[in-house]
Amino acid sequence: MNKLTQLELLARLHTLPDTASLTTQEAAVFLRCSASKLEALRGNGAGPIYSQGGAAGCRGVNQPCLYEKADLLAWLRSQKVSSVKEATVRKGQV
Repeated sequence: MNKLTQLELLARLHTLPDTASLTTQEAAVFLRCSASKLEALRGNGAGPIYSQGGAAGCRGVNQPCLYEKADLLAWLRSQKVSSVKEATVRKGQV
């Protein structure tokens, strides 16, 4: 996806209500990261909360993940830091 298309999609995503459900690709554009980065965050439990379809005992591992826009905004707010030092401590680099 080229930059212009991403910016157009980002503008459209911001106009959606906070209750809108976004796919992994849409959520990645909204968070300005790659889908693979969002999938990695989901895999290690460090990313935003999400919903995944499929009833108990459902076969297959490819059930779609959906992110509510309000949850993405809440996760973004929880990631705020006031200094580089705070960011490195949060990441466990100090």
